[in-house]
Amino acid sequence: MTIAQMGYFIALVEKRSFTAVAELFYVTQPTLSRQIMNLEAELETQLFLRKSNTVTVTPAGMALYDGLKPLYGQLTRLIDSVKRYDDLQRQIFTIGIAEELLLDDPVQLAIGMFSGKHPEVNVSIVRTSYAKLQRGLLDGTISVANTITSSFDMQSGRFEYFRIALEGIYLACSRSLGAALPDPIPLDRFIEVLRHKKLLLGGFDDFGERENIPLDVFHEAFGVFDFEPDIQICGSPLSIPAQVAAGLGVSLSNESNLFAIDPKTALIRIDVPSKRGTCYEKGLVFATEHQSPLLRNFLELVRENMAASSAGDDPWGEKKG
Repeated sequence: MTIAQMGYFIALVEKRSFTAVAELFYVTQPTLSRQIMNLEAELETQLFLRKSNTVTVTPAGMALYDGLKPLYGQLTRLIDSVKRYDDLQRQIFTIGIAEELLLDDPVQLAIGMFSGKHPEVNVSIVRTSYAKLQRGLLDGTISVANTITSSFDMQSGRFEYFRIALEGIYLACSRSLGAALPDPIPLDRFIEVLRHKKLLLGGFDDFGERENIPLDVFHEAFGVFDFEPDIQICGSPLSIPAQVAAGLGVSLSNESNLFAIDPKTALIRIDVPSKRGTCYEKGLVFATEHQSPLLRNFLELVRENMAASSAGDDPWGEKKG
């Protein structure tokens, strides 16, 4: 006895019309008749008496109906719940973040709000490299990335982004060195630090290939063309804070970086001439072709948090002092 046969049988007992039941299940009358005949053959019992245009249920048919009706209801509810569970499991919202960065406050608040609003969605956060963030956005395994937008080719048309903040450029150094430096640090004093300390930068791609030392980027950012710092490429950005804390060199950073929460390092704002506009643009990057209602809802929550913050209000509706 199949689930379909159960449904046909119960409906036929209740409606006493092959035409009505066939229309109810969107099947032809010959198909319905064949299914009922197969059920009777399986049970070796006649369930209905057919005469002209009338359908009469036999005593055996009524006995089957009385026992099967509640079981059929339980079975269909169970099947529906299993299907819904499978659908819910497929709803995954993954937020990526570059491995050396911190989540921006509006994003962190939005994650909690989003999770409460969509309990059926499995929300996860992954830390990974810029290259893997890009691949994840393009293949749909990452829904949105909280990252530095300049790390993505926005001119390609494959990505879009929502700006959250513009952050200045900072010198990351050991706590002891930071205590001896002014904050912010003038550009000439910063250059003097680099005359005595290695500049530690991350520069290996996901395949272990060493990137070119970015002297042109350094010169353009700081407007210093007659000085070449001693740059050491360290591989993963996650390997740099320990070396900086140990005094093996200094690094460059944005404000919302892991350096900011490391008690053994200091972040000092570099006083770069404003005309050069040196900054890190933080935002939410997402793939053009993988936008969804969930993504749009998440972006809206981030916008609400940003608006509340700029208005001096707490996202939960309390005034900030």
